[in-house]
This record gives sequence, C-alpha cells and structure tokens, in this order.
Amino acid sequence: MEQDHWSTRDQAATLISSICHQYGKSYHTLQPRIAKALLRAFLDPTKPLTTQYGAIKGLSQLGTEVTRVLVVPNIKFYSDNCLQYALNSTNAFKSEGANKCKEALVDILLQVGKESSKSSLDRQSSTGTDTLMSDGESASEDDRTALLEHVGPIIGKAFMEIDNSKTSVQGILEIFS
Repeated sequence: MEQDHWSTRDQAATLISSICHQYGKSYHTLQPRIAKALLRAFLDPTKPLTTQYGAIKGLSQLGTEVTRVLVVPNIKFYSDNCLQYALNSTNAFKSEGANKCKEALVDILLQVGKESSKSSLDRQSSTGTDTLMSDGESASEDDRTALLEHVGPIIGKAFMEIDNSKTSVQGILEIFS
C-alpha cells in the first residue's frame, strides 16, 4: 500500500499555520522564521519537488499577505528554474510532483484573484457606484500578456484556463506594480 505523502504535506501545512496563529503573539518571530525557512525550500532548485510542494502549501497556509509578498512575486523564477524541467521529465514521479506544485501555485493565484475581486466589489459598494464589473468580464489582452510576463507561461496559462476574469487578473497584477 502506497502512503499518500501529498496529504501528509497538506496536513503539516495546516498544523504549521495553526501553531503560528496560536503561539505567534507570544513568540513574535515564530511566523517570520517559519516563512523564511519555507521560502528557502520553495526557491531552492536542488530540493526535491515534494519538499517544494510542502513549502508552497505551508506558505499558502500562513495567509494572503504572505502569499502576496513572498510567493506570487517568485512564481516566475520558480517556474523557470524548477518547474519547467520537471514537467517535461519522462520520470513519472518527477512529473507528478511538478504537476502538484503547479496546481498549488495556481490555487494561490486563484485565492489572490478571488480576494482581489471581493475587495473590488467591497470598494465599489462602499462608494455607492453602480458600475460593478460583471464576473464574466474577461481580462484584456494586455492584462493577460502582462500576467504571463510576471508569473510565466506555465502557471499563467493554467490560471487563466480556470479564471480569466478582469478583476482577478488585475488583482494579481497589482502585486507587481
């Protein structure tokens, strides 16, 4: 029987997050130290994909601000230096690991885009404007091109297959401005 090590990494990420939330006020350097260690593991091309996946999931569990500041700006570097080669590998285990990392990064972009859409709607409702962007309004060609330049084609195309809305894409692009 094969052990599902992916769910073990997911559970470890959740546990790290709950420890940071529970003890972060008493130990104010706890979350920054954990985030630093996870970021190093995420960006190190010599680490196995399973370790990188665990680091991505761990960083995502530390909150939206952590993902906006530490993960999203580094997606292109990671994609170009780690993911690209592994996705093209003939080794099934390596290819599976690369796909799991890719899915985790797309999930982070989806979360950032969703929160950007929500905050955009909140801002519009608080100002009393009736010009709400419809959820179906697609991102412009310029925005799509900019997203691909910032996060790379591997993650960018996978993200836009799921969510190509103007507010989500622009919300992600705001991180790079």
